[in-house]
Amino acid sequence: MNSTPQPPWVPNIGDLAVDTSSARALVGEVIGWDGTELILRPLSRNGKPWHTSSYRPAELREKLRAKLAEVNRRHLLQQDTH
Repeated sequence: MNSTPQPPWVPNIGDLAVDTSSARALVGEVIGWDGTELILRPLSRNGKPWHTSSYRPAELREKLRAKLAEVNRRHLLQQDTH
């Protein structure tokens, strides 16, 4: 049996990743990566990007939750302007 170690996750621009550096795991969109540190931005694209060296790929449920939260946020903003 071959026990070759799996390579670490290599994120692509636009992937969703979880910042695991705090107790509150934040999901962000990858906008940069230097080989060790990710640059993430909120899905709203209105927030400030942040850097993290502690991350993992977002699981499907985390992606869906983050996207739904953004849809709800936009919907509430539209209601406030009418």
